[in-house]
Amino acid sequence: MAALCSEWFCRSAIRWSDEEAKEEAKAWVEHHSCLGWRDGWFMVDGTLVPLYMCPAHYGNNWFDQKSNYSLNVQVTTTSCQYEKYD
Repeated sequence: MAALCSEWFCRSAIRWSDEEAKEEAKAWVEHHSCLGWRDGWFMVDGTLVPLYMCPAHYGNNWFDQKSNYSLNVQVTTTSCQYEKYD
């Protein structure tokens, strides 16, 4: 973590988008999804839910990187504002 947060790493490996690139990305989002997401952001977080035993149906598909049988649950959120309709 210290290396990733160092000033040298940030200057040499992280490139922030300029205003033109940001506007191009916003226009793409607006064209390919909903208008409300244009100025938004998107975040995904996941967690593994362990299973008691190997499922009978496609059992090996449930084997995770920690050598357990589990389900992967993902939650997504955006900054999209929802309008209230009466």
